[in-house]
Amino acid sequence: MLTTLQREALDAQGWVLLPSVVSAEALRELQRWAEEQLKATGHDTESLVFLPNAVRDHLALNQWMLSGPLGAIGRAALGAQSVRLLQDGILHKPAQCPDNVPWHCDHTYLGYLVPPRVVSVRVALTSASEQTGCLKIRPGSHRWATPNLA
Repeated sequence: MLTTLQREALDAQGWVLLPSVVSAEALRELQRWAEEQLKATGHDTESLVFLPNAVRDHLALNQWMLSGPLGAIGRAALGAQSVRLLQDGILHKPAQCPDNVPWHCDHTYLGYLVPPRVVSVRVALTSASEQTGCLKIRPGSHRWATPNLA
């Protein structure tokens, strides 16, 4: 699922961009579903909103994530036969929204995993850029020393 160059980028940077992994049809379906989730909760759609466990509660989407192309990426990244969903959620951040998610290290809240064999997957449901407030990852931060919290 990962080319040699993608694997090298993942190992060096700690992340890799894989455009077009999600089909246009699946992306539209995910967009509709995410909008329904936001409306159902009554959240202000102009603000930063996080809805935890959204995927976990949707059996078909959960299976798609684990067995479909995203699960294949996770298995390839970890060199694993299978993956499990540990945490999930919808992070809704409209373009130009002044709210932000501060810099953080995912391992600080996954420290109970020894060793910390985890892959995070992000599917952008709309176009994202630095101007609209996209996700930023510090290259090489996957190799930073983190406290053993176990």
